[in-house]
Amino acid sequence: RPTAMMFRNLAAMDVEEALRGTPLDGVVLMVGCDKTTPALLMGAASVDIPAIVVTGGPMLNGKWRGQDIGSGTSLWQLSEDRKA
Repeated sequence: RPTAMMFRNLAAMDVEEALRGTPLDGVVLMVGCDKTTPALLMGAASVDIPAIVVTGGPMLNGKWRGQDIGSGTSLWQLSEDRKA
């Protein structure tokens, strides 16, 4: 299973390449969770252009069929259940 850090680094490289390929004087980064925030900041820092971060706040857990679910944990659990 891929680690969260691998996805973060991949996203940072994606942001860096997108910003390098576009002639911009600055960028507004819209982030939404603990994975995208550092990824976008790392990408913008690598390009060395001014950046403003706008966050959507924390991603809260939800309920499904009476059970608490989270975004990442439940996804991997569902994937393992489907394989079995």
